[in-house]
Amino acid sequence: MLLGYAFGYLNVQPTNVAKEMKENGEYFLNVMPGDPTEMFLSGHFGRLSLLGNLILALIGVGPLIVGLYIPGAANFSVLFSSLFILITLTDTIIQQVRALRTKDRYSVF
Repeated sequence: MLLGYAFGYLNVQPTNVAKEMKENGEYFLNVMPGDPTEMFLSGHFGRLSLLGNLILALIGVGPLIVGLYIPGAANFSVLFSSLFILITLTDTIIQQVRALRTKDRYSVF
């Protein structure tokens, strides 16, 4: 869970986003630019990261816990983890293909 939070924070970087929003004059409704925006973004990031990490832990560890009470259920731990990895990789490939298809559609002034 710590790695999930750390990698997510490196990708999102609420401090930099808040700074860039302030410099560009962008803001969230009812949130002042600067430190309040950073706190707003960090709070949302923390909640979403916690939810995502709990889901990942449930997928990876849930079948092992159930396997303590139901023989053979622990074997599904590898299945669910592998299925999750497959879905994630497929989604990433689809996003990359879409990005490559649309990158030349923008006109240059």
